[in-house]
Amino acid sequence: LISILILFIFRSWFITLVTTAGLGMLIIWLKGFSNLVGLKGSLTLDLIVPIAIVVLGVDYAIQALFRYREETEKGKPPPMALGSSNYMVSRALVLAMLTTVAAFSANASSGIESVIGFAVAASFAIFASLIILGFFVPAVVMQYQSRKGQRITKSAASDRSRPRGAWMGRLISGTSNLWFISIPLILIVTGFAAYGWINVETRMDAKDALDPGSDFVIGLDKVDEHLAETGGEPAIIYMEGDFTRLEALDAMKTFVEELDDNQHVARSPIDNSPDPSAFLLDMLKVILQVDYAAAQIEQASGIELTDADNDLIPDTPAQLGAVYDYVIDSGVPQDKDTLIYSPKHIEEAFVRLDNGDDRYATLMSIGIPGTREQEIVRLASNELNDDIEAAMVDVEGIDFYGLTGTGFVRLVQFDAIANSLTRSLIIAAAVVLILLLVIFRSLRFAIMTIIPVLLVACWLYGFMYVAGFHLNALTATIAAIAIGVGIDFSVHFTERFRQEMARRPYKRIAISRTARTTGFALFYTALTTAVGFAVIAFAPMPIFATFGLLTAIMIVLSLLMALFALPSMLLLFAPGKRSPRRKKKR
Repeated sequence: LISILILFIFRSWFITLVTTAGLGMLIIWLKGFSNLVGLKGSLTLDLIVPIAIVVLGVDYAIQALFRYREETEKGKPPPMALGSSNYMVSRALVLAMLTTVAAFSANASSGIESVIGFAVAASFAIFASLIILGFFVPAVVMQYQSRKGQRITKSAASDRSRPRGAWMGRLISGTSNLWFISIPLILIVTGFAAYGWINVETRMDAKDALDPGSDFVIGLDKVDEHLAETGGEPAIIYMEGDFTRLEALDAMKTFVEELDDNQHVARSPIDNSPDPSAFLLDMLKVILQVDYAAAQIEQASGIELTDADNDLIPDTPAQLGAVYDYVIDSGVPQDKDTLIYSPKHIEEAFVRLDNGDDRYATLMSIGIPGTREQEIVRLASNELNDDIEAAMVDVEGIDFYGLTGTGFVRLVQFDAIANSLTRSLIIAAAVVLILLLVIFRSLRFAIMTIIPVLLVACWLYGFMYVAGFHLNALTATIAAIAIGVGIDFSVHFTERFRQEMARRPYKRIAISRTARTTGFALFYTALTTAVGFAVIAFAPMPIFATFGLLTAIMIVLSLLMALFALPSMLLLFAPGKRSPRRKKKR
């Protein structure tokens, strides 16, 4: 699709061939670099980054070739046209590269391996895009046309009476004059979008990463349908301490009792009571009920096992110590030929710690229904932690305990994703602002250039909230892409505006000329980028389809902000006169 669009834009098979070859070189550089630095493969690195880089990298070729074509249409020979276009556009291309790399690199602060891999690989690929597509491809095109004596387009395309992009110049110039309508409207929409951004949910459903029609996903649906309240993803309570002390075992029983009013745990289909698994308690119960097992432990230790209070726990610490010593080495026998619990089975849920003879670790578990929704996991985490704290208060036999399990690990990961989104956005915005300030040498132009980009990120996540999308490990990277892509659009427009102002210092004229030239190129840049990302929307996995759709929407928003919000701000706040004064008729 990118190649077809390049052919449509430039009407040249050679330019299409060279640009497509450049994109192939870019992928080779990306894969080679990823292997050289040892980036681990992931869905994001192996699938999303290459697509993203292809559709973002072609932007450099479009901007460079548009400016080269503009210079050839002035009658300059190809070598001189390339020199002039490089002189004019290189500053914007390099600044776009630096700001995009800064935006992508900000994701490295997340601490999440796949997101860090995305940041490193994408940053390198953006730099490679500048070299290959921004400089190498235009040079090859120039050499070819210089030898053939051709121009980049047919002569009819350079008809001065109908300059290319004139409609864009009139449209943007006209809308910028209506700043008193557009800017208040943008601020109102941003306020609503900010509310949605704050409240967008972080969630990861197994169905998002797989084909909804696959057997696995259908199986998940059936489990939810028939076992919703009696099963679920396990919550695991890990405990360390001296389990020869009776108070430690009593605390475990108390925890089971505390679960009675817990609204987020699996319950028995028989009496609707909580249905936890406490391996240590279950094992002690079996030993006291199986005479052969108790006899073997008594014979090996010389200690008689008793249960005077019928609580299914041996009565003394010495008895408990004898039980643990025996079962850890020999398991729990049913008879001389059969083991109820093998030593290997026991060590999965009960072990002696190396740092002391009387210190052990054990696990308890209970199902949590509905863990597809992260809010349920969060509520279950809060309620279970409350129950654990209530059971363990003033218990000296247990000196360490905590809640774990895949659902709660996932909760921590998603919280990290949400936090990294905010952190990386702040870092990216700060670094990009500094770069703009250094290169533009103007705080005013730096702020005006970055504001549309921040608005895009805000609007996009506001849209996600309204449309019912949620944050996951993939969509969380869109904020960095929004800044990385959006800043390119804004940088090109601002840089060309400053060049036009240097020629004729009237803002309305500069905006019109910028929109007619650079704005027209940005339109095609956005078209190719949006189409490239939109292809991902047809992926059978919802997580990728959502990423493709949202990124394509983000590209469109970035273009609209660069062509409508930014010109209005330049007209209002950039230094210089708005338009020439009209001479009064005498």
